[in-house]
Amino acid sequence: MQKKKVLLNRAMFSIRPYDSSALTVLTTLFHHFSEAGNYELFVRRGGTVIHRAAIQVSEKGAQQQLNLDLASLRDAEQRECCDKEAGTRYTLAVNSILGFYVSQGTGAYSVALARAEHKERQALDSAAHIPAGDLFAVTLVRPGTYRAVNEEGGAEAMIRVRPASPKDYRPDQAELVTCDAQAFKPKRVDITSGHSVVFRCEAPARLRVELVEPAESAPKPRKEMRHTLRRSSGPASRKAT
Repeated sequence: MQKKKVLLNRAMFSIRPYDSSALTVLTTLFHHFSEAGNYELFVRRGGTVIHRAAIQVSEKGAQQQLNLDLASLRDAEQRECCDKEAGTRYTLAVNSILGFYVSQGTGAYSVALARAEHKERQALDSAAHIPAGDLFAVTLVRPGTYRAVNEEGGAEAMIRVRPASPKDYRPDQAELVTCDAQAFKPKRVDITSGHSVVFRCEAPARLRVELVEPAESAPKPRKEMRHTLRRSSGPASRKAT
């Protein structure tokens, strides 16, 4: 029987803030296309463009959702800005969703969408903020108390993560939180480790989720018990002759 090689993604267990401006493992950004048109997609890692593609959004488009793994995107050839035929192309429908996630590694990514006919008209620039109508999801693994902050206005919310158990663990469950410049609704949510919180932006937002108080889930070590060996005070036994 062939053994499977299991790889541990250590980035999932590292303690660091999750920021919508720098997409990493356990975060997902969903962009909603509300208008038809031709778009240019730019994916950056550390400020360097690693992937570029043309996106056509039309009324007759059949695809309602496309999810891109940013960790696996690479351009074999650089596409010229005016070459509309070369390079990667995606076709989507109006009111479709384009999802961005990171499957592995420790890299941080940002994505930008611009109208092809108006380069200065950006539909999305995640390094700056998330536009209204988009979704930002964070999957929290480590139990504890987290703080969510919208840096576009300073609104805050608290997230409590309980340890998972076989009875209540369902990875498809998620808590929906709406946010604008003034407030999160609701301001407090409780989830189980491994579940996600999805933030629906009703106004431009830049979101950050950080651990503020880890849960003491590990059992406390027991005090060591000392054992004393006492020898018998009676006479030593004689050997038989």
